[in-house]
Amino acid sequence: MTDITAGQTAGGFRLPGIGSLGDLAKRGDLALAVGVLTILMVLILPLPAILLLDFYLVRFAFGLLTAILPTALGAYLAFNYAATLALLLALTYAAIPIFV
Repeated sequence: MTDITAGQTAGGFRLPGIGSLGDLAKRGDLALAVGVLTILMVLILPLPAILLLDFYLVRFAFGLLTAILPTALGAYLAFNYAATLALLLALTYAAIPIFV
């Protein structure tokens, strides 16, 4: 039979404390890996909101253009606008590994 005093656990999973985070920061390879993953998550996290906003902008542009211009011309201009947004977004997110 074991005697466990208050504040001790009988094994299992334990979250790291503030002191052990300092030990983690002393190891440069782990600190770099955690930093890179944090940066990538911060950059990728707003991507769905950006895509949703672009979708609504293209729909609005198409509706506005087809009210003024013929449908085929409005669709052509809205498609070009969407292609420009997609290219800009792809080039922006493709540059992430270069800057990290």
